[in-house]
Amino acid sequence: MQVIPQEQVDIQTSILAELQKRVVKAEVTVAQKEEENAALKDQLQQNEKRWLDYEAKMKAMEEMWQVQMASLQVSFLVNSIRVTKCMHHMLYCGMYNRSLKNILRTLEKLIISYGFYIELSLCFTRYVD
Repeated sequence: MQVIPQEQVDIQTSILAELQKRVVKAEVTVAQKEEENAALKDQLQQNEKRWLDYEAKMKAMEEMWQVQMASLQVSFLVNSIRVTKCMHHMLYCGMYNRSLKNILRTLEKLIISYGFYIELSLCFTRYVD
C-alpha cells in the first residue's frame, strides 16, 4: 500500500471542498433558474389566455358590427323604397311643387355622397331638372 504525504492530502481535501462548494452553488443556481422558468411559463400561459380572450372579444364585436351594418343597410334600402314610392305617388297625383323639388335634390345629394342606393338618386333625377 502506498502512503500519501499529508501535504498532498490537505491539497486534495481543499480541492474537494472547493468542488463541493461549486456543486452546491450550481445546484442553487439551477433551482433558481427552474423557478424563474416556471414563473415565466405561468406568465406566458396567462398572456396567451388573455390574448385568446381578446381575439374572441374582437371577433364577437366584429360580427356584431357586421350584423348592425347589414341591418342598417336593409333599413336604409327599405326606407329608400318607401321614399321612392311616396315620391312617385306625389308626382303622379300632381302634388309636385318647388319645395318638393328642393327636397328631392337634397335627398339625392345625401344619397350620392354616402354611396347608398344610387338607383334611387337616378330615379329622382328624372323628375328634378
